[in-house]
Amino acid sequence: MTSFSSLYHVPYFIGLGLNDYPEFVKQSKEFAANCEREGLPYVYMEHPTGKHGFDALSDDERAREIISRVIDFYKEYLD
Repeated sequence: MTSFSSLYHVPYFIGLGLNDYPEFVKQSKEFAANCEREGLPYVYMEHPTGKHGFDALSDDERAREIISRVIDFYKEYLD
Protein backbone atom coordinates (compact mmCIF):
# COMPACT_ATOMS: atom_id res chain seq x y z
CA MET A 1 0.00 0.00 0.00
CA THR A 2 1.21 3.51 -0.80
CA SER A 3 1.77 5.68 2.22
CA PHE A 4 -0.39 8.76 2.56
CA SER A 5 2.56 11.15 2.55
CA SER A 6 3.54 10.09 -0.97
CA LEU A 7 0.13 11.11 -2.31
CA TYR A 8 0.29 14.82 -1.49
CA HIS A 9 0.53 16.16 -5.03
CA VAL A 10 -3.01 15.70 -6.39
CA PRO A 11 -6.49 16.90 -5.40
CA TYR A 12 -8.88 14.19 -4.23
CA PHE A 13 -12.59 13.57 -4.56
CA ILE A 14 -13.83 11.24 -1.84
CA GLY A 15 -17.37 10.00 -2.41
CA LEU A 16 -18.53 7.61 0.26
CA GLY A 17 -21.60 5.43 0.64
CA LEU A 18 -22.13 5.10 4.38
CA ASN A 19 -23.58 1.59 3.92
CA ASP A 20 -20.37 0.42 2.23
CA TYR A 21 -18.11 -2.14 3.89
CA PRO A 22 -17.24 -0.78 7.36
CA GLU A 23 -13.49 -0.92 6.71
CA PHE A 24 -13.91 1.14 3.51
CA VAL A 25 -15.95 3.74 5.39
CA LYS A 26 -13.31 3.94 8.11
CA GLN A 27 -10.43 4.22 5.61
CA SER A 28 -12.22 6.88 3.56
CA LYS A 29 -12.93 9.01 6.61
CA GLU A 30 -9.32 8.64 7.77
CA PHE A 31 -8.07 9.61 4.32
CA ALA A 32 -10.25 12.74 4.34
CA ALA A 33 -8.97 13.61 7.82
CA ASN A 34 -5.39 13.24 6.57
CA CYS A 35 -6.13 15.54 3.64
CA GLU A 36 -7.59 18.11 6.03
CA ARG A 37 -4.66 17.87 8.42
CA GLU A 38 -2.13 18.24 5.59
CA GLY A 39 -4.01 21.11 3.91
CA LEU A 40 -4.50 19.14 0.69
CA PRO A 41 -7.22 20.03 -1.80
CA TYR A 42 -10.09 17.57 -1.53
CA VAL A 43 -13.84 17.24 -1.70
CA TYR A 44 -15.61 14.82 0.63
CA MET A 45 -19.23 13.82 0.13
CA GLU A 46 -21.31 11.13 1.78
CA HIS A 47 -24.33 9.24 0.55
CA PRO A 48 -26.19 8.35 3.77
CA THR A 49 -27.84 5.19 2.40
CA GLY A 50 -25.36 4.37 -0.37
CA LYS A 51 -23.69 1.01 -0.64
CA HIS A 52 -20.45 0.21 -2.47
CA GLY A 53 -20.87 1.51 -6.03
CA PHE A 54 -23.80 3.75 -5.11
CA ASP A 55 -22.91 6.10 -7.97
CA ALA A 56 -23.77 3.35 -10.47
CA LEU A 57 -26.45 1.57 -8.44
CA SER A 58 -28.55 4.34 -6.87
CA ASP A 59 -30.80 6.61 -8.88
CA ASP A 60 -31.66 9.14 -6.22
CA GLU A 61 -31.15 12.83 -5.60
CA ARG A 62 -28.06 12.45 -3.41
CA ALA A 63 -26.31 10.14 -5.89
CA ARG A 64 -27.04 12.62 -8.71
CA GLU A 65 -25.75 15.49 -6.54
CA ILE A 66 -22.48 13.64 -5.86
CA ILE A 67 -22.04 12.67 -9.53
CA SER A 68 -22.64 16.29 -10.56
CA ARG A 69 -20.00 17.46 -8.08
CA VAL A 70 -17.55 14.87 -9.45
CA ILE A 71 -18.03 16.35 -12.93
CA ASP A 72 -17.43 19.86 -11.55
CA PHE A 73 -14.33 18.55 -9.75
CA TYR A 74 -12.97 17.13 -13.02
CA LYS A 75 -13.65 20.40 -14.81
CA GLU A 76 -11.85 22.34 -12.08
CA TYR A 77 -8.77 20.15 -11.80
CA LEU A 78 -8.39 18.60 -15.27
CA ASP A 79 -8.95 21.70 -17.36
